[in-house]
Amino acid sequence: TERQRRGAAGQRSLSDAAERAEASLEAAGARLREHRRLGERRLEVIFSFMDERFISVVDAVTLQVLDSGICLGHPPSDEQLTLDSLPSVIKEAIDTGSLVILRRA
Repeated sequence: TERQRRGAAGQRSLSDAAERAEASLEAAGARLREHRRLGERRLEVIFSFMDERFISVVDAVTLQVLDSGICLGHPPSDEQLTLDSLPSVIKEAIDTGSLVILRRA
């Protein structure tokens, strides 16, 4: 049934979350260092970018940022970011001197 197919697709998405996160970060110029599942749909990722390490929590299916681990002091908020857009936001914050890292790896 359609419901079973959607359920199976969701499981595949959960099962390959780390690989998708790694590919997403790599495409954005960052490198995945570590990851771990936090509950059913959350994935903690530790990645390096511009000689810094960052810890963020994302939705394991959508890779939407739930907690970026940084504070920018202005929009965008975490909910507006996906893992692939996070490195460019970090770069802008570094370039403007507004990056505050809340969690250190």
